[in-house]
Amino acid sequence: MKLVDQSVERLVQTSGLEGIYKQIELAGRTCYKSEDKITEDSAESFVQRMIDSGHTAMLEHGTVYMYLKHDMKDGVDMGDPYDISLDMILCKYGQHNSDFDTHEVFFTTNLRWLVERYPEDWKSIYEYYGCEPTDKHPKRVSFKCTTCIHVYKDLTRHRTMSFAIESTRFCNYSKGKFGSELTFINPVWCGDGVGEFIPDTKFLSCLQNIQTTYRSLIEQGWKAEQAAEVLPQCTKADMVITGFESDWEHLFDLRYRGTTGNPHPLVKDLATKIHDLYEQQD
Repeated sequence: MKLVDQSVERLVQTSGLEGIYKQIELAGRTCYKSEDKITEDSAESFVQRMIDSGHTAMLEHGTVYMYLKHDMKDGVDMGDPYDISLDMILCKYGQHNSDFDTHEVFFTTNLRWLVERYPEDWKSIYEYYGCEPTDKHPKRVSFKCTTCIHVYKDLTRHRTMSFAIESTRFCNYSKGKFGSELTFINPVWCGDGVGEFIPDTKFLSCLQNIQTTYRSLIEQGWKAEQAAEVLPQCTKADMVITGFESDWEHLFDLRYRGTTGNPHPLVKDLATKIHDLYEQQD
């Protein structure tokens, strides 16, 4: 049995369609804890399997930046060969900045919207409109967090954001890749005020019993998805969260600043860590 603190790292999407693929693969493999299968050229095939199987939720973590300029000739728009400018403006899964003087649209969305909206032409559309983000594009930001099931349940109330979380259904914690043990998150209220965790004996005894029970169920033939029923809310789970900057500001208002009431201590601890790293972004 292990106890760990919550932690956060910022995920920076690299350029081009390959960068989108890699961001999606990292989020998807977080769910199954199969990050060890990531190679230099594994991302595209991973994403294609998601598309072919209809499991497109992970595609939300790939951010698509697009640019369109309307060229007018005799009152006819000559600059939108795929005729998607209205879709860009009305898309509820994206944000845009439009310059009506220059007839430009700076549009940001996720790959899931593009693939599901244009299943036959999405690659051609991306090749035509896709670009690197500019100062005029609304930005999306991703973080990978080590947290727990309780915090995940709170944060998914921010439904405009995208989430990928380690699956207690498919992860068998009795296996060697997990050290054959369960991992739990330290409760932040069990501390000395300067960051030192002070174990509570009743709490630790409970977690040890849970690990023993989990292992016993696996040994007697229960599948991981069945044995997971005994896992508590403090069970460690890695999670990827992606959202627009406006989504993050709303999350910080509720979970960091506490504008509508005191957040749960663990939720505030994670939101604080994300906020502090978010403020360091370029």
